[in-house]
Amino acid sequence: MMLLRRTFIYMPAQIMGPLAQFLAAAIWTYFLAPEAFGTYVLVWAIQELALLLVLSWWSAYALRYITSHNDDILRFDGVEIAIQLAATVLQTLFVALALLVVFHELPGMNLLAATLAFTLTRNLTWHFADRSRASSAILAYTILNSCGSVLGLAFGIVAVLLFAPTPEIVLWSYALAQALGLVLAWPFIRTSTLRPRLDLSLVRGAFAYGAPLMIGNALAWVAMHGLRFVVEHEQGLAGVGLISVGWWLGMRATTFTGQLATTAGFTLAVEKVREAGQRAALPQLASNGALLLAALIPTVAGVIMLNAPLVDALVSEPYRAITRDILPLAIATGAVRIFRIHATDQCFLLFNRPKLDIIFAGAEAVLVLLACYIGLRLDGGRGAVMGCLIANAIVTLASFVTVNRIFGYYLRPLDVLRVVVAVAAMMLVLHILPPAHSRVELVGHILAGAITFALAIAAGFPRTCGLAIQRLLSLRPSPSSP
Repeated sequence: MMLLRRTFIYMPAQIMGPLAQFLAAAIWTYFLAPEAFGTYVLVWAIQELALLLVLSWWSAYALRYITSHNDDILRFDGVEIAIQLAATVLQTLFVALALLVVFHELPGMNLLAATLAFTLTRNLTWHFADRSRASSAILAYTILNSCGSVLGLAFGIVAVLLFAPTPEIVLWSYALAQALGLVLAWPFIRTSTLRPRLDLSLVRGAFAYGAPLMIGNALAWVAMHGLRFVVEHEQGLAGVGLISVGWWLGMRATTFTGQLATTAGFTLAVEKVREAGQRAALPQLASNGALLLAALIPTVAGVIMLNAPLVDALVSEPYRAITRDILPLAIATGAVRIFRIHATDQCFLLFNRPKLDIIFAGAEAVLVLLACYIGLRLDGGRGAVMGCLIANAIVTLASFVTVNRIFGYYLRPLDVLRVVVAVAAMMLVLHILPPAHSRVELVGHILAGAITFALAIAAGFPRTCGLAIQRLLSLRPSPSSP
């Protein structure tokens, strides 16, 4: 029950930001030409790599261990400021070099400045959202996780209508929204403003913990974005723009459902390990995995069943044909990948075995690049995404077997069966319904599928769902409140 309660507490942040990012992938197709869209998504990739290489080691340490510094939080905050100042310098240099490499020449000052502003504000937002999550600062986490994506989309639409539909305008809009989110959230972040402090013992400990994760995350970035760079090498920026719509929609949809299901679960597993050891966390991990499957499988099945009307409703005409081809494969790839990241690979982080994370991230990166290139040569964009799906399926299966053998990780077969039956019921209803020919009919189909799945899940998990409803309807404070 604590897992469900924590999940509901974090839900606003997990819905608003990722939903806005999902919608943005479709909305920008109505404003940006394929080449401009390709530039925009490659900048997103550069921003994420800057975060992973420069700041992620510190963010990972804060997420895992900040509660252990409650008694010396001023020391932690002083080091935080020093690291953020150094990270700003390093990210500035990295962005300039990355743009030079990706675009084969130094871009104009407007794109360079917009990319830098977008990168710095987004990565600060990401870090302090993780820190707020670890400290159970729910309001700060909600603001940071939502403001940039939601207001950035709104600001961007207004800006391209008033000025010009360029990637620079869109990036400046997101940078402004992210900066505003930091300002609004700062009073609620449990931190203090101090002079920078270089505590080498703390930095060494944090880096020793976070560096393997940084390497693993950088390799995971290759698997996530390698498709775009392979396509750019073979087909140019316009090819990147065309293929990125379906890829982005699939990745964002599964990332959204994965975060929705697992944000609270990891902190609960950490508490179990701290209180009673590793074995005590396994039942919690099994519950986390069941909840994750209950979010991912119906998402994949629903998109596959409603692929054509969904793409026609969301995406502008120049992008529709290729998006219809790759969206089902992309969302299946995202689901397999998200399950591994938030279920099996999470054991490496939880049980302090980061080298295993590096091994699997490296295997994923190599297999994805190889399979993506082969698929692109054989069957264009569809073949490239199919290659990504096959590679991720192989690595996920290997990861599951490994954590089962080493840590005793498991899923309850009855939980998996209940989820599969509920998804089958949903698919049957969608199959019986006549094809959706309008956005209104599409919404009706989605609601029908969601209601069917919810009822089937409630029938499969009657006690858990009943307790969750009672808890939500209760006006009394819960003794398990964070």
